[in-house]
Amino acid sequence: MKSVIFSFIIGGLLLWATPVHADIVGDSRTEYVEESHVLRKGNEVTIVKLSLEWPVKLDGNCLVELQRELCAALFKNTGRTLYEGLRFFVGQFGKEIDRLPDEQGLQLKFLSVSARLLAWQPERFLSMYLLVTARDSEHLEYGEVRQHLLTYDIAHDKMLKARDLLKRSCYPDHVDHEQFLDAIEHYMGNISGVVEGDSLPDEVCLLSHRQGMALNLKGSNGPKGIDDLMVMPFSAARFFIKSQPLRLIENELELSKRNQAIIAARSSVLDSIVHEQHEWPDVCLVADTMPQFVGGNAELANYLALHLKYPPTEEALQLEGKVVVSFVVDEQGHVCHPVVIQPVSPGLDREAVRVVMEMPRWEPGRIAGQPRKVRMRIPVKFRIQK
Repeated sequence: MKSVIFSFIIGGLLLWATPVHADIVGDSRTEYVEESHVLRKGNEVTIVKLSLEWPVKLDGNCLVELQRELCAALFKNTGRTLYEGLRFFVGQFGKEIDRLPDEQGLQLKFLSVSARLLAWQPERFLSMYLLVTARDSEHLEYGEVRQHLLTYDIAHDKMLKARDLLKRSCYPDHVDHEQFLDAIEHYMGNISGVVEGDSLPDEVCLLSHRQGMALNLKGSNGPKGIDDLMVMPFSAARFFIKSQPLRLIENELELSKRNQAIIAARSSVLDSIVHEQHEWPDVCLVADTMPQFVGGNAELANYLALHLKYPPTEEALQLEGKVVVSFVVDEQGHVCHPVVIQPVSPGLDREAVRVVMEMPRWEPGRIAGQPRKVRMRIPVKFRIQK
């Protein structure tokens, strides 16, 4: 078996860490949010943990309906963007406080909200896994678990539910339903305990022509009441996927000029909103003295060489390319607010962001001698050699 290694390239010496200019939003933009909030409203304190991979734009397409779907599914509100939805969501739990109060009679609640990209194909579709869990301090088990697998049709700007993806033969009321169950049992191994009825295929998403589709098998006794996910490879899944979504995978896509114009107009409106909301007001794009990794570009290269790891899925699929990560270096030199502005795949993008966010403190940028927040970017090239 041939060994697989990878290398990374961070542009030329002058491009190892470069400022981001007017193309801050650019043709692609995926926000990565890792935050915790302690919020108080009366005698109720809620600890909110956010772990979000939030695609805003891919290859020039603003993902209009996806923004609304994510706000509705994760935050239960009508936000048009991550920024609106998150502001409304956090605000409902009261005011931010620095630490947990030491008081009697407080009701303590824990809420975790996560969104993870599973797959995407440019100008075609993307798929995500969403998970919301809630519990209070008196219970170890979750009081609420909400899970969603979703596929967003980029080409037509619409969400695809399970019944948009799966043929009628997959459902219990159809004579050929046993074929679908046989395929599930073959790849999962055991479907005992799966809830009977129409709930079986309610959570489904597309992956790719190499990976097939993912299913959330409700009632399959996953950890902490969270249902197990399974992947059915494309060789089997293609027999159960409807013709329209199958074309999104199999390169037989045709889109009318009228539909293209409508989507482009809606994308333009969202693009202007993102431009207004995307950045902290005191972040600079250019400074008198730009931020620098301590030790310079050579040390930055050494750091990445030691810490980058090729994701197993991308390694198995032989996926490679250059990920560009934009980030802010704050007044203390901390790296924050990461955004992928040139994606390759969910796994490679995620790994590039992880390594950037774990970087040690930088020398901060300065204007007139005073430290300032400055946005930078780093291109990281993943390459597999056999």
